[in-house]
Amino acid sequence: MIPLVDAMSERVRNHPLRLKQWLDAHAPGWEAWELDAVLHLVQTTADDAVDLEDPALSDLIGALQLLRAQSERFREEWELFENAAHAFNGNVPDFTVAQPLSPAEAAFAVHVARQLAPADLGYEVRAYIEAVLHAAGLSQGVGPLEAIHDRSSHPHRREQVKARYEELLRLGEEAEAGESAPDVEAARLLAITLYLQDQEEAAGEPGAAHA
Repeated sequence: MIPLVDAMSERVRNHPLRLKQWLDAHAPGWEAWELDAVLHLVQTTADDAVDLEDPALSDLIGALQLLRAQSERFREEWELFENAAHAFNGNVPDFTVAQPLSPAEAAFAVHVARQLAPADLGYEVRAYIEAVLHAAGLSQGVGPLEAIHDRSSHPHRREQVKARYEELLRLGEEAEAGESAPDVEAARLLAITLYLQDQEEAAGEPGAAHA
């Protein structure tokens, strides 16, 4: 049996959309503030609304500022996308080296971007996500990544995987996947969906897994 839940799947300590809502309410125009000023305000006034012990808090605020003020760079430059996506997922990005995202992390970052600054991803970021999928042994994405697939994969293979994924999705967390290649890939796709659903629940936010 293939495990369906990705080992890295855990709820982010500060959900990007909830933090953005708090900033909108308490710091109008925060997108244009200096990062240190926003961080100071959060640290001194947020109380229980924000997890101040989150090591990625400063990076998360910076990523939100990037997405709100320079969304085209987030969508066009893979290095910026990767670092911001890590912050959205509660990871502390290392700006000196590449830190490939997992497919689930990439999917959550695209979902956040769609909520805050809807627009199509640029070629470079789409190619980056395609490489993330390929490295994880996935011929295609799901949810926010549904339109992206590994162009080296065969369409018939993708159809097989999608059908098996949809079957597992109907069965939910009680589903058991076999050892065949389509089953293994479908289980990995379901793990992405479960990760997104977990983040939705943390934020009280419906729809990420299907966005």
